Amino acid sequence: VVGAQPVSLPDGTVVLMWVRGNLAVAARSLDGGLTFEPTVTIAEIQFAGTRGLRAPALPSIELTRDGRALLAWPDCRFRADCSGNDIVISSSSDGLAWTPPTAITNGGGSYLIPGIAADTRTAGLAAVALVELPNSDRLGAVLVVARDGVSWAAPRRLDAVAMDTSWLPRAGGGFIGDYLSTSWAGG
Repeated sequence: VVGAQPVSLPDGTVVLMWVRGNLAVAARSLDGGLTFEPTVTIAEIQFAGTRGLRAPALPSIELTRDGRALLAWPDCRFRADCSGNDIVISSSSDGLAWTPPTAITNGGGSYLIPGIAADTRTAGLAAVALVELPNSDRLGAVLVVARDGVSWAAPRRLDAVAMDTSWLPRAGGGFIGDYLSTSWAGG
């Protein structure tokens, strides 16, 4: 299983999502994880490769204050010829029915490795930290925020200067890392 991440819905339902081949899938448990129902397909992942980099299309999942699971992953479905990745979001309130993927970034560079967080004290406030490839030899740190959990602001750079990919360690290509995390602290 690749990219497995669990969330627990407000009623105690455990939703486990992971990547199987080119599919984002989920299964839910109504007994605290002892048994799981059959998997459901959330979406097909359409991913533009990252030449020279090890950066798989791994997802990130988080629970919002209103009890929805928000799932983010890099996907090229909204770009002509799959020329680069945007970060897309799908959500579910029960772990079975998921909304169609919606892009929260658009154009510009290619976006990778989302780490999603939701503020459990504020309805709808969510953020995604991610890596941007503004061109083939630079990496940048970016944050995308939704104050209502639906309308996402334009990506905001977190670093002053994009990093040269030649600085990366080598592990099956330039190794950025497989996961990022975003967390809320003190509001």
